[in-house]
Amino acid sequence: MELEKSLNQGKLCLYLKMNRIYGWLPDIKDSSTISSPAIECRGTNEFDREALGPVRYFPEISGPDGKKYGSISNNYFPYLKVKNYQAPLVAVQFPNITRNTVVLVECRLVGLKNSDGSTNFEVLIGIKKGKRLKLLGSIDEYQSCINALINQEAAHSKFIL
Repeated sequence: MELEKSLNQGKLCLYLKMNRIYGWLPDIKDSSTISSPAIECRGTNEFDREALGPVRYFPEISGPDGKKYGSISNNYFPYLKVKNYQAPLVAVQFPNITRNTVVLVECRLVGLKNSDGSTNFEVLIGIKKGKRLKLLGSIDEYQSCINALINQEAAHSKFIL
């Protein structure tokens, strides 16, 4: 799995979870461009965008201009308090983020008429000279995140059938 390989190489990966809103349905602005809710993460200003580098998403979709977004399947909506409901997750990776620099990041929902949800956070990955990058958290914690994403995809495929 590509995501697991990246984590083993010390590349930062975050998981974004969409809050449950009872009965909410995404209203897509233009289904010919993006057909489901999408997430875009970027630096909050030019300096941060450059320091952040390219962003990868799992699962990922492309817009008509080739731009990449995190994808949230429409099968998760509406939330109706179903037993064992799994809120949608998108893994976001910053493979070339500048080390030893605080980077301000904004992740937001795109392509929707009825939502402008976003979250802002800071990322700092430090590396000491002569030492390997040390991820905060154990490999077991990262593995559990990977397993959660795999389980979500399995649950998602059950909705499609």
